[in-house]
Amino acid sequence: MKKIVLIANLSKDPNLTYTRKAASLLVENGFSVVCEESCPKVHDEVVHCKGNALYENAMAIVVLGGDGSILREAEMASLYDIPILAVNLGRVGYIAQLEKNDIEELPKILSSDFKTESRAMLSVSLYRNGKAVFQNLPALNDAVISKANGHGIIELDLYCGEEKISFYRGDGMIASTATGSTAYAMSAGGAVIDSSLRIIEVTPICAHSLKARPIVFSEKSVLSAVIYDSPNTACMTLDGDRTTELEAGDRVEISLSQRVTKLVSITNSFCQVLFHKMSDL
Repeated sequence: MKKIVLIANLSKDPNLTYTRKAASLLVENGFSVVCEESCPKVHDEVVHCKGNALYENAMAIVVLGGDGSILREAEMASLYDIPILAVNLGRVGYIAQLEKNDIEELPKILSSDFKTESRAMLSVSLYRNGKAVFQNLPALNDAVISKANGHGIIELDLYCGEEKISFYRGDGMIASTATGSTAYAMSAGGAVIDSSLRIIEVTPICAHSLKARPIVFSEKSVLSAVIYDSPNTACMTLDGDRTTELEAGDRVEISLSQRVTKLVSITNSFCQVLFHKMSDL
C-alpha cells in the first residue's frame, strides 16, 4: 500500500474536523496512513508512529495547517526526500498547494503520477571562538539575525566569501531563499522572487542607514555575518521556530544547502499564486 504521512495541526484544526476527513478519504482510497505518536486518534486504520518510522518508505507527507506547519516538516521531508502536499487551514498559506475546500482532491492528486517542484534551502552554521556550535542546519524560508531583548540596536558585518559587503546597524538582517522572499523578507522591504530560483536574498531589518538595501546573491555564494560587541544581545532564528542566542564575535555562515524541499506540483504558476494569495494583503 502507498504510505502517506498525515500531519495534523491542533491549533488550526482543534476539533480535528479536517484531519479526520483527510484520513478517511485517504484510507477509503487505498492509502496506508500514519500519524505522529502524539496525534489524537483520527481513524481506526491510521497507525501512530514515532521517530524515523513515521517517514520511512512514505510516498508523500500531507500537511494540514499553514505555512508554519510546512516549514516544520521541511527538515524531515528533505532528509527523506519525501514531497509535501499541504492543505491551508490558515489565512494566507502562500506555500500551501490546496485550500481546505479542496480537501476532497487529496486522493485524486496522490493517486496520479504527480510531479514535484524543488525548493532551495539554506544551510546555516554557527562558529564561536573558531569552533563550530552547529553546522549545516537546513531552513526552507530564512535565517534571521535580530536583537534578542526587543530594544536598542545590534551591529554586524556581512561578507561574501572573504569580501566585506556591508555593515548593518539596526534591528538585524534576514537571509532568505526565494521561497522565503514572500515571508518576513517581504515585510522588511525585500524583493519578491520567483520561488524556482536558487538564490540567497539578504534584507536588512530597520537599518539606521540610507545605503542599506536588499541584496540578491547567486547560488554559489557563501555568506558570513559577524556579530559586533554590543550592549544588546542578538539571536538567530531559523524558519521562525529554532532560536539560538548569539555572542559578540560569533560568525554565522549561510549558503544554499544540497538538500531541497519537494512540493507536490499543482498547476498554478508562480504568478498565479502571487496574484491570488498576495494581491489583497
